[in-house]
Amino acid sequence: MDKELEKDEIKILKSQIAKLTLEGKLRKDIGNELERQKKLALEAKNELHLLTEKLSKYLSPQLYDILFSGYESTSASSSRKKLTIFFSDLVQFTRLSDKLEPEELTEMLNFYLTEMSNIALESGGTIDKYIGDAILIFFGDPESSGHQEDAAKCVSMAIDMQKRMKELRNNWIKDFGLEKPLSARIGISTGYCSVGNFGSASRLDYTVIGSAVNLAARLQTSCKEDGILLSKDTYWQVKEKFQCNNAGKIEVKGFAEAISTYEVLF
Repeated sequence: MDKELEKDEIKILKSQIAKLTLEGKLRKDIGNELERQKKLALEAKNELHLLTEKLSKYLSPQLYDILFSGYESTSASSSRKKLTIFFSDLVQFTRLSDKLEPEELTEMLNFYLTEMSNIALESGGTIDKYIGDAILIFFGDPESSGHQEDAAKCVSMAIDMQKRMKELRNNWIKDFGLEKPLSARIGISTGYCSVGNFGSASRLDYTVIGSAVNLAARLQTSCKEDGILLSKDTYWQVKEKFQCNNAGKIEVKGFAEAISTYEVLF
């Protein structure tokens, strides 16, 4: 009888030991799985950080912040807003590009665009796109300080850019072997534009379209070297803050009447 009780107790004890062993193994497995999941989550977080960091180079800071806050829709849509448009271009860049090796041209162009972009971002402008050596920037979306202040920021940015171009005169010759320094022309116009997401269901481009954009490009073409040429609408927004000269009227394709222009003095 005593032997049978002893056997039962041994069975119970073995069962309890087996149960405890199983529980210990499960806890260890769960712990290992949790550690594995934490490691995977950290790797995913790092990969996402690297991806968003790369993506940020293709978007203006304002648009990047809005997109990743979830506020901005990713559907094809736009709205009408009064914006100030900036358009700049390098003088005789096409002729210059024929003389330089592709690697030299790329290095020089990237240096120029970096210098100008830094000023644009410090000024709060939205960089729309680079078109070769040309730069399209606008003020008033996705953030606006009011029509007058947007225009003033744009003109102030343009002045800072032209001053920086003068500071870099020696760099163009010494660092890039150019025969003479680079110079830029800048056109600025203010008017109502359509701004937002344009494109297809598979690819969108956040950009601005409208007559004010076309006018800024035409003003740039009519501007003198190292100059800044404003439309009448922009001039009326900023005339109390900047000294300007009446530069006369120009005929612009797509506009029924001649356009009054004003040169910024700086």
